[in-house]
Amino acid sequence: MNPRVPIEFARCELGLSQSPTPAWVLDAASLTFRWANDAALEFWGADTREALFARDIITSAPKPVVERIRGQIARCREGERVSEEWIMYPNGQRRTILLDVRAILLDEGKLGMLLQAQPLAGVASEAVERNVAMHRHATVILGLASNTGALLAQNPAATATFGEREGWPAWFEDPAEAGRILEATLADEVQRNLLPVRTLGGERRWHLVVTQPMRDPVSADIGVLVEHLDVSAQVEAEALAETTQATLEIVERQRREILQLSAPLLEVGDATLAVPLIGRLDRERHELLMAKLLEHVSTRGVRRVLLDLTGIAEVDGEAGQRLVQLIAALGLLGARATLTGVRPALALELASTGAALEGVAFHRSLARGLAQRRGLDGRGS
Repeated sequence: MNPRVPIEFARCELGLSQSPTPAWVLDAASLTFRWANDAALEFWGADTREALFARDIITSAPKPVVERIRGQIARCREGERVSEEWIMYPNGQRRTILLDVRAILLDEGKLGMLLQAQPLAGVASEAVERNVAMHRHATVILGLASNTGALLAQNPAATATFGEREGWPAWFEDPAEAGRILEATLADEVQRNLLPVRTLGGERRWHLVVTQPMRDPVSADIGVLVEHLDVSAQVEAEALAETTQATLEIVERQRREILQLSAPLLEVGDATLAVPLIGRLDRERHELLMAKLLEHVSTRGVRRVLLDLTGIAEVDGEAGQRLVQLIAALGLLGARATLTGVRPALALELASTGAALEGVAFHRSLARGLAQRRGLDGRGS
């Protein structure tokens, strides 16, 4: 018989009904009771089958328990027969059992799950039971790997994330990383690594992987306890911050370059500079222009500077004072300033400063200023 084809419940119902082992059937989709033998009624503390079938065992169950049950059902759908140790609380009484689960076909052709609860000989201590329960409900991914990387055990969080894979290296995007970590860990060194993994659905995630040597309590061989913590959100946030910082640096560099281009220094004749100003004459642009222009005048022996203000689109209330300061600084270096293309708003700003501008020539345009300097149209403005 093909082991992947569920057996028909009708073929085993008689034997199960007379079995002393608690047995019950759940609907695979809704996880509601469909059938139970007398031993199951006693196990669940139910007076009648109707009372048992009315119970909702899923809604009140913790999420990890529901995920574990659905994980077992998924394995049974693939033809697997699953036997796992459970601590259950039917009717409020703690029971430690070995729960055997397999798929069956119900009368109407629907898929059901046959569960049989075999009480375990001996009861673990309360501390052991609590440790086991914490292990099963923990959201941190835990596993025990052999010295070759084979998975000896994994908690439900690991199964939910990676499924049932052949070995721990299969969790990683690059399985060779697991071999390197195994080797270092088995040399009695606790390892902490940030590495990309591939989940059951193929999603790429970043995990902080912590490993340490651990003796397998069953074989007594030294293996590796592995702990995975998903830190993808943190890694992605840090990467975004780095990208944002790099972008800001590029923007700042480009802004500085634009500022440099907004006030080019053009040599237009013997010891003469033309400086077309573009944009706003704000504090930052003024400081940059002062540093660049005064350095050029000092080192090149410039005697005449034509400041073309045609491209000054806005003034911020201090533009006139800044221009006066620039003209004064040029004079201290032995250079005379000529202003061209002064607009009405800037003219008002200059007038409001009350500064004496004797010796400063004014022209309507840079072309007229250049022509005057070259002696092409006399001294007219």
